[in-house]
Amino acid sequence: MAGYSIETPRLLLLSASSAFPDGLCNDHGQVGRSAMVQGAPQTAGRFAEDVRMYKAPPPEVTCEEFYFAGMVEAEAVACLQIDVTRCGGFLEWMHAAAVAAAHGLQVSGHCAPNLHAHVAVGVPNLRHLT
Repeated sequence: MAGYSIETPRLLLLSASSAFPDGLCNDHGQVGRSAMVQGAPQTAGRFAEDVRMYKAPPPEVTCEEFYFAGMVEAEAVACLQIDVTRCGGFLEWMHAAAVAAAHGLQVSGHCAPNLHAHVAVGVPNLRHLT
């Protein structure tokens, strides 16, 4: 089971019982403490159920028209990272940047700065290229 740095400790702590009064794997009270986050975890795919990606840092969303607007509207991201190779091209990248701007958010090009430079200079809410 992998729920990342927020959901896994939550589930372990909520598993408290008479056999495990402090939750599973928490004999020494360390579950949820001193968390270290692995940068840039990625999963690609379409899921029939809500995966609540906003509960896992870093607050990064690769644009998909069915998903990124909901993340922005839920205030689940601080900066929308848009990947032109995954979101449907330059036009969809511009659309995602406009949605982010309407919510007061900055955007960045996700990977491949040589691809994103061309479209990124056309938006006023660009933070950086990565």
